[in-house]
Amino acid sequence: MFSRMPRTHDRRRSIARFARAVALALAAAGCSGAKHESPGAPPSVRAARDGYMREYELGRYPSAYEQASQAAATDEGAARDQAALIAGLSAQALKRESDARRWLAPLTTNSDREIAGRASAGLGLLEQEKGNHARAAELLASAGSRLDGDDGARAAYHAGESMGAIGQANSARLQYEAALAKVTDPRLRTQIQRRLDKVKPGGFTVQLGAFSSRANAEKSVRSAAATAARLNLGQPTISERPGVRGTVYVVQVGRFATRDQAAQARTSFGGATVTPVFAPSPGSAGPRSVIDATPSTSSGAPPRQGPTLDSALTVR
Repeated sequence: MFSRMPRTHDRRRSIARFARAVALALAAAGCSGAKHESPGAPPSVRAARDGYMREYELGRYPSAYEQASQAAATDEGAARDQAALIAGLSAQALKRESDARRWLAPLTTNSDREIAGRASAGLGLLEQEKGNHARAAELLASAGSRLDGDDGARAAYHAGESMGAIGQANSARLQYEAALAKVTDPRLRTQIQRRLDKVKPGGFTVQLGAFSSRANAEKSVRSAAATAARLNLGQPTISERPGVRGTVYVVQVGRFATRDQAAQARTSFGGATVTPVFAPSPGSAGPRSVIDATPSTSSGAPPRQGPTLDSALTVR
């Protein structure tokens, strides 16, 4: 079975650190003036860029948003796109979802791979925080393919987390391997390897169904119990996985060394399917639901900040 995602608190912290690193890496590139700004950019454009970058780096997201959105409305070309990216990431940090989408979505197809990758990462993190793991995986995998080095590694890592959350264990493993191929930071490499070690293949199983209702999953278990006992496969099991619209209850039975063995058993269960088993490493728990990470705020309290990208990565 696919190993569980990190505890919700640790996962939020990991996402927040990753989100902060996206913008800070862009800030470093932007301040060099080599890629995101034309050589003849006027002093006013450079000053505006330095201003909103500094505000973002210091975590002053309302000011960063205001300055970057103003710059995006008046600048042109690469300067406009960079400002739009920081406006979108600042809106994301402020939990202003509609503003984040408005600024970031058009940038996901930008001709600049860094801007497109960072915009995709920002939107992917937003979807991951909301529990929309299918869309998050798509966006973060795209970001991972565009970004180099540790930023690309982090995007691929988080794509793997979302793929694992919806039961796509094979795809998750490929993303962790892609992250390992890109990473340069030794500590980050160790952490990604640790996560990859938790999704070692464990053979194959017969999946009887995936249900939005636990009652229906339990009905499936009762229906298949006699056949499973006759084939000496043990009792069918139910595991919980987070889905796009809530918890999904997956019913599986048996453990087989080869796909052919599982396929032979499958014929006794009607419309069942064969799926790989990804076993957790010793001491880790099985899959569990991911708690909705959307915070609530009391009246008059400042909005809680959303994920921003940092160089550290916490993996449990």
